[in-house]
Amino acid sequence: PRPRRPSWKLPRQPPAAIGAMGACCSAGAKGGAAAAVEPSAAPRPRQPVQAPLAAGPGLLDIFGAGKGTEEKLKAEGGVERSRGLVEDAKSDVMTVENFRAKLAARTRNSADAPIHVKAMTYNLFWRTLYGRQNGDSTAASKLIFAARPDIMAFQECDDVSRVLFEGGAFEKYVGVQGPYSMAIAYKKSDWQDEGDGHADVGVDEPQQFYGRRGVQWVRLRHKLSNRAILFVNHQGPLRVNSGGREGGPQAAENIVKAIYDNLQVGDAVLLLGDFNAQAGSQTLRGLERYIDLKYTGTSLGGVDHIFTALELIGAENLGNGGSDHDALMAAFIL
Repeated sequence: PRPRRPSWKLPRQPPAAIGAMGACCSAGAKGGAAAAVEPSAAPRPRQPVQAPLAAGPGLLDIFGAGKGTEEKLKAEGGVERSRGLVEDAKSDVMTVENFRAKLAARTRNSADAPIHVKAMTYNLFWRTLYGRQNGDSTAASKLIFAARPDIMAFQECDDVSRVLFEGGAFEKYVGVQGPYSMAIAYKKSDWQDEGDGHADVGVDEPQQFYGRRGVQWVRLRHKLSNRAILFVNHQGPLRVNSGGREGGPQAAENIVKAIYDNLQVGDAVLLLGDFNAQAGSQTLRGLERYIDLKYTGTSLGGVDHIFTALELIGAENLGNGGSDHDALMAAFIL
């Protein structure tokens, strides 16, 4: 036989309590006023109605105020201040126009003597040339310093100090080692380092994956002329011409954004490196909207490039020095 369930009985309630409980439950079930079971209280005082907040000077004008309001704000100078703030905000947004305007903001007295700058880019093929071949009897370093460049951008460079030392230029140049085996070196007698940095701009595709890709920069000021260059080194994502996982257009935008965010008024820009992208690729076309392509190499179908708005006065392919890329050098007027 099934066990008998215990019988639970509620304690007897006084009639008044039962009536109050019934009133409460019925009010809740029917959506009635809960005041039936609340203690009586004095009515709450009404809160004073606050006037709507007045719009700040110029805000109404931005969103289409009436003519009378605009004239009043104009008389107070509010419209001009608001427009000034809006224009400043617009100038901080990276567009082709704003980027080229920053480059064009450089001022140089025509009476000043022109400064010639020789810049080099060179992918050193480190794992093979400096690893398996142990520097190929310093062939690459000797090639570099026989050309006597002012500033150099290296890709696939694990130790820029070794490159300088084996070329007999350790005392004459300063090396700046960056991420992702990028490095920059410059003549210490002519240039002052005013800061450096780097940013990620892409990732290799899974089919040919080595890792992330970035840009490295150094702002250099010429000691004699006091003119400045933002010198930017880059090695692009693989596969060649793909732009990496985000594609060529986005890779170009990422590169230009990194430059724009660090570009100061008066800076010249030199962007150079192994882009892993050939002329006509989406990456190159995207970059050329912002900055001029001045010279291209021939290795691997032409993936090494030099971009700048500076006037080109000469360029040369120096050969590979044992690498799978050629060293490119170009001279510009700063």
